[in-house]
Amino acid sequence: MPGGRRTCGPSARLPSTWLMTQAVRANPLVNLAPFAFAGVALFGIVLDEIDAPHDNAQGISILGAGAAVGILAAFASARWAATDDGAARSRRVAWDVVRLVLAFEMVRYGMAKIVGMQFYPQYWRLDLRPSEMTRMSLAWVFFGRTYGYPAIGGVIEVASGVLLCFRRTTLLGACVLATALTQVVLVNFFYDVNVKLFASVYLAMDLALIARDAPRLRAFFLPPSQHEPSGRRTRVLRTLLVALVLALPTAEILRDAVRYGVFHRGVLEGMWNVDGSDGLDGLLPETPGPWERIYFEKGDVGFVRVGKKRVPFRAAVVEPGHMLRLSNLGGRASSILDGTFVTEHDRVHFEGSREGQPFSIDMTRELPR
Repeated sequence: MPGGRRTCGPSARLPSTWLMTQAVRANPLVNLAPFAFAGVALFGIVLDEIDAPHDNAQGISILGAGAAVGILAAFASARWAATDDGAARSRRVAWDVVRLVLAFEMVRYGMAKIVGMQFYPQYWRLDLRPSEMTRMSLAWVFFGRTYGYPAIGGVIEVASGVLLCFRRTTLLGACVLATALTQVVLVNFFYDVNVKLFASVYLAMDLALIARDAPRLRAFFLPPSQHEPSGRRTRVLRTLLVALVLALPTAEILRDAVRYGVFHRGVLEGMWNVDGSDGLDGLLPETPGPWERIYFEKGDVGFVRVGKKRVPFRAAVVEPGHMLRLSNLGGRASSILDGTFVTEHDRVHFEGSREGQPFSIDMTRELPR
């Protein structure tokens, strides 16, 4: 009967579980992803309440179990949904779980930054040299040295969490949050912060929310053209303009990088502990005392550490001949050390003459190793 409900045909005789399985296989991202992420979100919010490192096999296993439970829920939902509308409602509920859990976590972490709890100062760390810190300690001291930067990051996280609480503003909140979470993930990995797992999971959940609304983003950034196609000359000029905008600053930075030796590390470049010296008495009358460290920076800049002071100098290094000249020590044009150096693994012996008198310096490399 035209327009009536179909009650015959091959599909009517097939088991509903088979139909559900085919539907999942037809579009696994749409049908499985929201439930899998919802399972991870619910398991994760419980696991994250335990104040312990989770970057381990146990943490991955627990979140994996959450994803498995979510996938089973997807099959159960598809099995028992009477209509396509019912299945769509189930998926919306799963996405609601994802966005609300993500909002909860972002408000929690954002408020910790706003009240100054996450990066509060630890004074024993402030008294360490950067070379003595772990990468995570260095990041924490850097972020905690000022209140404003982490507080603004906290405001962004809280604002994103608020936007995620409403379906109409979820896409906007997810896009804003993506920038903050990407930075967090990069810091966690490159500074070895021990919360990589959850930061990566939160970023994946956020990107999933964005991907769900990809057609809306595509329509916003690439609206259908209402005009005739541009002429060939216009397209060529536009392409050249874009090429110049991208190529010129890139070439400028690469040129400066080559000029300043960014891609080359000199044989003496780094931090050196002075093991012993002879013939340097009276060379730095304004800062008397034994030389403790020598720093050879990129270019011709260097510093000598005497006590708590760093005395600048100019360095001229001729690597093939192992010749070295330190001049303008402490801004005094007459202070010059001229000689040769010998390297052996992480040790250097530098000797020569100073106003006709011999001198020598023995150094051991501390950084970089």
